[in-house]
Amino acid sequence: MAQERIQCVDIAKGLGMLMVVFGHLDMYGMNLDGASSFIYVFHVPLFFFLSGLFFRKNDTIGKTIVSKLKGLYLPYLLANVAFFAIDALRGRPHTGGVGFLFGLQIAPLVGSLWFVICLFYSAVLYKLVDKLCRGNLTAVSIIAMSAFIIGYKIPQLNIVNQTLVGFFIYHIGRLISEFDGLSRWAKLPFNIQTLAFAVSGTAIWFLNKVHDLNMASGQYGMPLLFILGVMLGIIFTFSLSCILANVPKVGTVFEYVGKRTMWIIVFHMALIQAVFVFHGFILAYVGKMDIPTWVWYILAFLVSSFVPCLLRDGWKFIVRVREKHLSNQSTNE
Repeated sequence: MAQERIQCVDIAKGLGMLMVVFGHLDMYGMNLDGASSFIYVFHVPLFFFLSGLFFRKNDTIGKTIVSKLKGLYLPYLLANVAFFAIDALRGRPHTGGVGFLFGLQIAPLVGSLWFVICLFYSAVLYKLVDKLCRGNLTAVSIIAMSAFIIGYKIPQLNIVNQTLVGFFIYHIGRLISEFDGLSRWAKLPFNIQTLAFAVSGTAIWFLNKVHDLNMASGQYGMPLLFILGVMLGIIFTFSLSCILANVPKVGTVFEYVGKRTMWIIVFHMALIQAVFVFHGFILAYVGKMDIPTWVWYILAFLVSSFVPCLLRDGWKFIVRVREKHLSNQSTNE
């Protein structure tokens, strides 16, 4: 079951990342407000939850910090600096200090990195709190709920607000992991998974009509409705991931994406813009003969979702070839 559980998580990550890409197409005029607002209810909280699932209570604080520095902060920093440099070369400097080091300034083309730096802070803070409480789940739960209330009450959207709310959602993931909830869920019959997917999806749709819920913009609505939306989104996503896991060829595609989410986070917004810059270039020469706009949205979605995956695989291939070459050199000497 462990193997299936990990596959479901990777598929869920893939689904979540594709929802992030889809949501950002709104920035380029795609008029699908109903669908976008539906996924905004839960798609960002999903990543805090997923990270909490893999909380390692036996790791030291130092080991956790090093792990999160490598896995979250370093990719955030390198991508942010690189895209700030690109903007500066284009004559559009945005930074005027060291705020980019702490997530206070993020280059526009990698705006989605806000949740990567918040996830870094939430994960490190969670480890510190867990050690302070000596792993007592009741105490950590009280602190997590308090963090959510404080984050909810902060009037202006900022990194502190999002980190504290993310801390609470991270804790939900840890709780589910402690009680082996995901493994139990994966064992449910296919028809139950399908029913849960349909019911949770319908509930999210109606919930979205009652309140605008969007962690990225600090729209939490009523606290209980926000938490309900997050929980429904988790059920919706994992029910769908378990369903897709039973369709090998389809599930494999989402699993493939789920293992490469950081590369998509870093590059997808730039690639979306590149597709529409190209669209503008085509329009200047083709005019009325241009293909329908919806085709460009599909192209932008596919390019920004899968080209980063290919970039990642290409980079890994180059690294492997280089390591093999150095190993052969060392053997020959």
